Amino acid sequence: MNMAQQQNLYLEFLSIAAKLKTTVRHSWPLGKDERRESVGDHSWRLVLMSMLYADKLSQPVNALKCVLMASIHDLPEALCGDIPVIHQDKNVKKQKDILEHQALLKITESLDEETKNKIRNAYDEYEAQQTYESKYVKALDKIEAFQQHNLDPLDTWEQKEKEMLFQDRYLMKHCQFDPFLKSLAQQVIDDGIQKLKDAGEDVEKIREVAIQKDKLIDF
Repeated sequence: MNMAQQQNLYLEFLSIAAKLKTTVRHSWPLGKDERRESVGDHSWRLVLMSMLYADKLSQPVNALKCVLMASIHDLPEALCGDIPVIHQDKNVKKQKDILEHQALLKITESLDEETKNKIRNAYDEYEAQQTYESKYVKALDKIEAFQQHNLDPLDTWEQKEKEMLFQDRYLMKHCQFDPFLKSLAQQVIDDGIQKLKDAGEDVEKIREVAIQKDKLIDF
């Protein structure tokens, strides 16, 4: 394979990845009548966060590996699209994981073996959630999403998103393994609750409903 052919294959990969710029997420930073957040927006900030906090953890991490995982963790959504967590259950998530793994294989197929394996291995490590780096990036992924919602106008929040502030499964459970991340997650949750209070929402009622629903969810 000559240089021009190899460059074309890389450009093919980047062309698919570019679709993340227009693949939308369940977030309206400027309000519901404006442009929605893209997966590319989310991934960029996650990369920034993975660099920002890498030296704040109780255990050293490979910062470059974390940046790689953060940059490609949602890459399959260029083909599959994003399914908001509030629209997922156990079966939807299982099917989503299968489709996204297949998409990742397809997206990286044009790359040379070394690069292909580097990306696929990083993705598999992230999904397996066994290493400190993968858990770190997953925790930041959740923190980023919650903090972005805190920045969004409150009238773009669904009721479920208000309740999620009081359900550990969506954020806090992913951050328990590291004191710094646990503290950061709690700050983001507190900021979200304060946003509700400032808007005159009945926070205690939301909390009560959220806790009751949490007991009924097998997911």
